[in-house]
Parts: sequence; structure tokens; C-alpha cells
Amino acid sequence: MIRKNLAILLLFIHMTQINCHGRLLVPPARSSAWREDPVRFPINYEDNEMFCGGFNAQWRLNNGKCGICGEDYSAPKKYEKNGELYRGTIVRSYTEAGLMDVTVEVKIEKK
Repeated sequence: MIRKNLAILLLFIHMTQINCHGRLLVPPARSSAWREDPVRFPINYEDNEMFCGGFNAQWRLNNGKCGICGEDYSAPKKYEKNGELYRGTIVRSYTEAGLMDVTVEVKIEKK
């Protein structure tokens, strides 16, 4: 029992906080489509920060809900239809129930 408790204590001591940001590159999310075609799509250098408004907004305010494009569910949507950054351009098309390759970029920063 002492060994188990010691192992758990050591695990907590060695744990570090990390911050992660990610973006969907293939197929591109609406906020990242400019990386393929900056002429047709608005540039958003913060496209890796589409995190549903943050933990409090998503889980305490919106009961776990998130906008389609990763925006705060209760805030105005910039990338959804009729939003200020929506362009109505289809970047990729896929067959229903088909397979597709995806590319996700995740950046990790240790604290």
C-alpha cells in the first residue's frame, strides 16, 4: 500500500501543465481555409484558437455546446452562414460514408 501511494505521489510531482493549440488543415476548417487560398478567404492568424469560447463558456454557460466552427455557442458566429467571415465557398467535397485523409496540427507548450 505504501508503494502504491508513493508511486501516485511521484506521478503528481512529475506532472506538468501543458497548453495545446490545434487546427484542422486537411480538410481545412473555415478559419484555416486562408492557408490554402488567402485571396478567397479572410486571414486569421488565430485559427488555432477555435476552442468554443474556452472552458467556462463551453461547459458552464453553454452546457457543453460548441459552435459548428469551434466558436462560442452563445456568441455571434463569424464563420457560420451569414457571419462576417463566412464566404459560402466549398473547399472540399467528400462522399457520404467514404474514407478521407485528415491533417491536424497540434502545438504543445510545456509550462
